[in-house]
Amino acid sequence: MDQVSPVKGRWWLWLLAVLFAIVILFILLLPTLLSTESGKRFLISKVEENTKGKLTIKTLSLGWFKDQVIEDFSYTDGSGSNVEIKKVTSTASFWNLLFRRGSLGKTSIETLTANLKPFEAAKPGPSSGKSSAPKKKKKGAWKDFRGHFILTNGSVFLPSGDSLQKINLEMDLPKTDTLSFLSFNGETSGGTFSATGALKETFVGKGSFERFPTAPIDSLIALIKPEYEGLIVAAIGNTFNGEFSSSEQGNILATIRSPLLNVDLSSTYQDKSFEVTKGRIDWTIQPLLFNHFATDIELQEAMQGALNIQSATFPNDHRVAATGSLSLKRGTFLIKGEEIALQTMQTSFQTSDLKKELALSLNGIIDRGEISGELTIKDPLEKRRSFPSADLNIERLSLSLVDSLSKKSFSKYLGSSFSGKIRKTGQAIDLSGKTPLLAFSPIKLNLREQAVLSAPCTFEYLMTSDLYENLAAPFTLRGTLNELSAPLDFSDASFTLACDASSITLKNLLSLGEATLSDLKMNINATSLETIAFHGSSPLLFDASGLGASLFGQSLTLNAEGTLQIDEDLAISPLNLTLEGTKFQGKIYAAIEENLFILKKALQASFLLEPE
Repeated sequence: MDQVSPVKGRWWLWLLAVLFAIVILFILLLPTLLSTESGKRFLISKVEENTKGKLTIKTLSLGWFKDQVIEDFSYTDGSGSNVEIKKVTSTASFWNLLFRRGSLGKTSIETLTANLKPFEAAKPGPSSGKSSAPKKKKKGAWKDFRGHFILTNGSVFLPSGDSLQKINLEMDLPKTDTLSFLSFNGETSGGTFSATGALKETFVGKGSFERFPTAPIDSLIALIKPEYEGLIVAAIGNTFNGEFSSSEQGNILATIRSPLLNVDLSSTYQDKSFEVTKGRIDWTIQPLLFNHFATDIELQEAMQGALNIQSATFPNDHRVAATGSLSLKRGTFLIKGEEIALQTMQTSFQTSDLKKELALSLNGIIDRGEISGELTIKDPLEKRRSFPSADLNIERLSLSLVDSLSKKSFSKYLGSSFSGKIRKTGQAIDLSGKTPLLAFSPIKLNLREQAVLSAPCTFEYLMTSDLYENLAAPFTLRGTLNELSAPLDFSDASFTLACDASSITLKNLLSLGEATLSDLKMNINATSLETIAFHGSSPLLFDASGLGASLFGQSLTLNAEGTLQIDEDLAISPLNLTLEGTKFQGKIYAAIEENLFILKKALQASFLLEPE
């Protein structure tokens, strides 16, 4: 039998050795292959495929045992923003670049120029209603990112024409999320900026801004949030000077000086607690900024504001404590077409735990009104709060302002202003006051789950044609409030009251001529301020020369019941009327909506017709 040659029998070992040598050779030559024109085109196509942008590179030099170099780099994204770099040199190993992890070594970027265009968020495409296959998760950009980075002669040009130039930056990242060293400086049109430091528990270092224009900051924000364009300039002014410093002991100092904003801050950061030892902000609040965030209130001209913090603590469990004051001066507001002038508002505040309690002291002059006193609010951050302790004196407070803040219509039904006193101690509330349309005796309330009336109170209400245009003349409604139960949102209050009025003259009742309710007696039962049920009676007198007297007689007895609905306009639906007289007896089922009388059912009546 023939024997197999050992050399011939091990041919597969030779094949494996050759394949292994080819793989090793390919790995060794991979940087060189990728540095060729073909390799460069392959890398560029992959980048453009993943980013939907346009990339060009003039020179690419990669290697296992030398620095990685890129020259004449240019990238343009879909929005038209462009970044150009003259040269990038990195000591990162090719292995780290290949697997996108580890240190980038010392990386130098020379002459970077960025031209930014407005950012446009991608619009979602139309939905087909079919569930699509799950997308593959993209690999992380870089794992264990670290290195030492140097940028020289950088420039950023913004769509507004503003720019940051001669930017030099150096930073050291010994590991991910750790900044052991940072230094940067640069110039703007007419200004400079610089900072040095490191990131430990907080940033330790210092920085300064001289004649720094706010337009570049505004433009950067507008790239992402176009609706915020102009707000930074409106908040700070055209330029600002600023300085800040933070020591390893946790002492932090900061100042800002600008045409609109001055800030002085002295604070410390220790044991994950931020403490303000002194702070003051003087601010000229511009209409553009205020009106962007305000609703239903429009600031007409610049207003002066000042925040003075005597002490404040922001611990890591969010239990905020603070003592200080806030003042506003000389602001003119347009509220529902009415100008309200804020002369001054001085507010002192104090809290040892903002989650639990906030004490306020107020003293202000608003238009022709004044407000002064103290408030203590329990659980101020909760959506539903208990009644605050209060001792307030109010003189001629504009109810248009209250309407804007509460989204109600108090001024329409109560008049232009309120004067009175509000005092809450323990579980008792004492309220006294008046408006141009309403006057009432002192009200005493006891707090349970809601505020409950402890004793009846009397009131007088002046009804005018502003509420019901068919009135020939104003009349006074007098009554007694017997029961009241009110939550913190008073519009949900329920109450009962009895009232009376005399000589209520209607200019033209149901096209029958002038009529007078000579002695109205009414009982009211309300489940809220928007829905009020009533039942009342009164003699009804028609003018002798009118159609009503001819048809029904000059005198009738009227009984009425219905539901009063208070919104932008008064409405009564349903409105059931019973009329009894010598010439007419009948029942009317109707409603009053948008100042129109609407018959809901057929009229049930009996007439006595007399010859002339």
